[in-house]
Amino acid sequence: MTIAEDLKSAIQRYDRAVKDGMKEAQIDTMFEAAENLVPNARLSELYFYGERERSHDEVVEEALYREELWERGGDRAVLLYVQAQAKVTMDDPTASITFKVIAEQVLSGIDRELEEFAGRLN
Repeated sequence: MTIAEDLKSAIQRYDRAVKDGMKEAQIDTMFEAAENLVPNARLSELYFYGERERSHDEVVEEALYREELWERGGDRAVLLYVQAQAKVTMDDPTASITFKVIAEQVLSGIDRELEEFAGRLN
């Protein structure tokens, strides 16, 4: 199987476990398995706090793209990309209030991370 197939399968197992009411520790372990496949994609943020709803295939595609960004430019590249996505949501008049609030929270966190990143460079 490819990483994409493994990731999609891991996300589907996680969703099924949540739906079936498995114990929280088991559910957490399943999500961690998915995160381990794309350790630099900020998967929990993407999955739980994305700037819009995504299908499993879209989550996988986005996570793999973020991993590719990380390989080319590190954490800062991924942060700047996620920041740009959140700003688009904030400016989108058709975005729901829920997604705008999520985008605002993501932006706040990213701003802090970018400040910390800049501080490490100085």
